[in-house]
Amino acid sequence: MSIFATSRFFAIAHKYILILLILVAFFACETNYAHAAPVPQLVKNIATTPNGSFTSLHTASTSAGFFLLLADDIESGSEWWRSDGTAEGTSLIADIEVGSNSAGGSYYGFIDPYWILLPYSSIYGQELWRTDGTESGTSIILDSRPGTPSPSLNAGNIAQVGNLIYYAANNNGTSAINLWRTDGTSSGTVLVSNTSLRMAEYS
Repeated sequence: MSIFATSRFFAIAHKYILILLILVAFFACETNYAHAAPVPQLVKNIATTPNGSFTSLHTASTSAGFFLLLADDIESGSEWWRSDGTAEGTSLIADIEVGSNSAGGSYYGFIDPYWILLPYSSIYGQELWRTDGTESGTSIILDSRPGTPSPSLNAGNIAQVGNLIYYAANNNGTSAINLWRTDGTSSGTVLVSNTSLRMAEYS
């Protein structure tokens, strides 16, 4: 074989080897990507309806190892649940508004070991509650406006500073909205200022 033919042979071989290496690298990347891509998985079928059950998800810095979610299983209405990401660890915390009616509400903050919530109850109206993720550890903090009338709390008007949550509320049925704070206990839920923050009409 002449030198020219030999050189040509090696040039062609080099070309095909390079193409082969590129193909091997490409398929290796595709395989790694397929393995790395997360696959969504159903944790628990809380409500077997076309509309599903999930409404909102909340988490907090806690060593408890679970997070809170607001879900509707039809039988209990929209209530607060806990989950550790497994079917066995996903359960209703407490049926605050007993029966198929919904407590719903908003998440206010976290004061270890309690989540501060704003659900509705036909007994207390919409008031601040706390939960540690157990039924026995779920209770109303303070019925600040006794009975079913609600103190016009607004989950958008809150601020947490350390282990205190400051919020705006109307607790006397007038148009005055005042600044309150809570540490997650009844005795620690107090009026900060009697000065009206703004004026509005309430029914």
